[in-house]
Amino acid sequence: MRLGNWTLEVKNGDMTDRVTFQVELAKTTPMRRGFSVVNSQRSSDR
Repeated sequence: MRLGNWTLEVKNGDMTDRVTFQVELAKTTPMRRGFSVVNSQRSSDR
């Protein structure tokens, strides 16, 4: 995935949900593959 700010939006009929996240280089090499969620904030358009 490319570095930067991303927004993922899903629509189902008249319902919409959205998550915004930032992809950045890790400061250290991770011991295992995957991703981490840091300083998450939850909001909803419902």
